[in-house]
Amino acid sequence: MGQQRAVGALRFGIEIEHEGYNLYALGSQGVGKHPMVREALERHAATLPTPPDWCYINNFDNPQKPLALSMPPGMSVGLKRDMEVLIQSLRTAIPAAFESDAYRARANEIEEEFKQQQEDAFAEIQKEAQDKSMAILHTPHGFGVAPLKNGEVISPDDFKKLSDEEKKRIERTIDELKDKLTRVLMLAPEREKRRKVKAEQLNREFALAAIKAPIDELRERYSRLSEVIEYLDHVQTDILENLAEFGDRQSRQPNPLGLSLPASDFFRRYQV
Repeated sequence: MGQQRAVGALRFGIEIEHEGYNLYALGSQGVGKHPMVREALERHAATLPTPPDWCYINNFDNPQKPLALSMPPGMSVGLKRDMEVLIQSLRTAIPAAFESDAYRARANEIEEEFKQQQEDAFAEIQKEAQDKSMAILHTPHGFGVAPLKNGEVISPDDFKKLSDEEKKRIERTIDELKDKLTRVLMLAPEREKRRKVKAEQLNREFALAAIKAPIDELRERYSRLSEVIEYLDHVQTDILENLAEFGDRQSRQPNPLGLSLPASDFFRRYQV
């Protein structure tokens, strides 16, 4: 106090707005360096526009490098609170959607549809085999075809007693049925792929129905902040694209389509 050159230097230094400049106050203990510097900084800060808020949000492209989000003064606290409320809402809404009777009914329909397709394909082969006095057998090594006599599989000894012409006829029939059976079995993976696609579409449909309303509410609240809207879009997309991550599959029973309920730590990525 009382050192006008020091006070003038302090004021001059504070007004330098370029990076790379610093203030260093040197003096004996008790002369009031700290109060003087603080008072000068507070006085100068009062003449400047209020700086924006800064908060960190998840970088969905590179989670190891969070993004810094700039917001109008005072709004970051509200966004943090709103995201906490949203997370609590999602923890309730998503499990409720996948535990609903409507979802389970639709999921069971998909399962039954593709199960019935597989059964119908086998039934057609079995009917043709039966008409030709053949049986489709399920062995430890897969499926096989065997001739029948009086409704029973012909034993090797009885087969040897048949005429050569009858043996050749049976062998041709067996080869034909095996080819058809192979084609049916080869279609199974393709059917399973289609089943998974329909299951994923159903999961996205119900998940979107559960999360859209609360996220849309925040979109409306922060409609003037494009970066916040973009972040909310990423949150919605991330949930829909990572439904398979929901839940601890070892501790929970999956629903009919193999989707477990969401684990609480999944939502940490959406915290602000």
